Amino acid sequence: MVDIQGVLAWRGSDGRACVVTTASYTSTFAHAADADFRQWGSDFSAMLDQIGFPKTADSGQINWATVSRPTIAAAAGYEVRHFNDSLAATAPIVVKIEFGSSGAVANNPGVWMTIGRGSDGAGNITGVMFGRTQMVAAGTTILSTTTAYPTYGCAVEGCVWWLLKGGGVNMGPSKGFFGVSIMRSADDSGAPTAEGVVVAYSATASYAMFVASYGYATSYVQGNGQIQIPGGYYTCIPFNMTSTLAGSPAQYQAFRFNAPFPMVRVIPYCMVLCNGDATAAGVSFQATPSGVTPRTYLCIGQFFSGYDRPSFIWE
Repeated sequence: MVDIQGVLAWRGSDGRACVVTTASYTSTFAHAADADFRQWGSDFSAMLDQIGFPKTADSGQINWATVSRPTIAAAAGYEVRHFNDSLAATAPIVVKIEFGSSGAVANNPGVWMTIGRGSDGAGNITGVMFGRTQMVAAGTTILSTTTAYPTYGCAVEGCVWWLLKGGGVNMGPSKGFFGVSIMRSADDSGAPTAEGVVVAYSATASYAMFVASYGYATSYVQGNGQIQIPGGYYTCIPFNMTSTLAGSPAQYQAFRFNAPFPMVRVIPYCMVLCNGDATAAGVSFQATPSGVTPRTYLCIGQFFSGYDRPSFIWE
């Protein structure tokens, strides 16, 4: 089900073996029966394993072979996952993802997310940085159960991001079912630091990519801890600018993505393209937001935002 596009191993500053992977697959999307729920959930879970975003040892995590599709506005189970990069010991990032049904009918899929600095071994997040948030609007429905929709995922030193079933739901212009990028702060060279964390996600009921940042030292939060600040505030694209008029994908100008911790930093894991420039999802390009080494990004179309086209690290 999951096509791994690239794997690269290296050792982090602490000497541990690290793995960088990118993964993508296309598949149909349904949530009408237990088998449907198990299929989209287990495919997604397998991809997170393969890109290097492992589960914790917390008890009670969802069993995709036996779980039943829940009733309206309820979660059937959860997974707890953690960053596995060289900063994981000193600046841990732990993510709880709950899977279930949303909205007025059980046929609507639902996802909830909580991010913190640890877990208690029983599935509860400790040191919460971003509180439990419903990631899919209550009225979200699947557009087609016969169309194959793309899913992408990537884990690098300092960042994990994914987009599940891009274009597969009816809400908002982005129509991205579940898209999240969790990114560490970075220094001027583009290397990840333990200063803070910024989270961006696709808002199914809005035009905007929503963003929040958290600073470790002072527990600084921008975004009210609930990931509710439109992403355009973090990119500084001039108002109503729709194109850089550069002519071709090789010439498009990408805008840097910034976040406060509270010191404002360039975040090298995300670049933002104007709507008029970007081609379809799945196109990669290179840019150098920090330091001197170009990095590769994947354009994901409007699956994260209707105002612009965020693109995420793809290495």
